[in-house]
Amino acid sequence: MYNFTSNILSLDIGEYTFDIEVSDEFDKTLRRLSLECEERASDSGHENVCGFLLYIIDELLGKGASKYIFAGRAPDTACAAGVISHICDEYGAFRRKQLASVCGRNDE
Repeated sequence: MYNFTSNILSLDIGEYTFDIEVSDEFDKTLRRLSLECEERASDSGHENVCGFLLYIIDELLGKGASKYIFAGRAPDTACAAGVISHICDEYGAFRRKQLASVCGRNDE
């Protein structure tokens, strides 16, 4: 018998919890943002890298998420990149777990 599992990934970042719906649409968003990063990296100008990373956080977690995460502190490029890395790591682990359950494997 197959039972559907939750497709909601809850991420605790700072003092806040953000819920992501794990879906093909979110995968498309990740790919789009990855391409945007590659395009920006290949440009000679790297102005406002931190602002771009905050934009990515808002695209992944919802508008204004970066303001909550960095409330009371000045965002910097390293911290913003760390948040994005955490989101991607947790999302990837969740997807792998989903796929393992479909294949009948339990890699926990």
